[in-house]
Amino acid sequence: ATEASEALHAGILVFRAECGARVGSGTPTADIVDPAVPVLTTVAAGTDGVVFARAATRVVAAGQRIGKIAGTALKRSGALLSP
Repeated sequence: ATEASEALHAGILVFRAECGARVGSGTPTADIVDPAVPVLTTVAAGTDGVVFARAATRVVAAGQRIGKIAGTALKRSGALLSP
């Protein structure tokens, strides 16, 4: 199963995990910094797996996908091809 990570708010994206890195559930994978407020939010993996995709941009909007993790635990059922 794959898990897509999303930005919780707009800001500057700073990755903590490289593509190919093995991560555990709860492992920090990125930080989002909003210099206007200032706020720093850490994004953590929701599953054990391997980071296989990261956003190409460093400035992100709220809700934007910032990375993907390939895991082994199924978290969804039904129409798996929809977001």
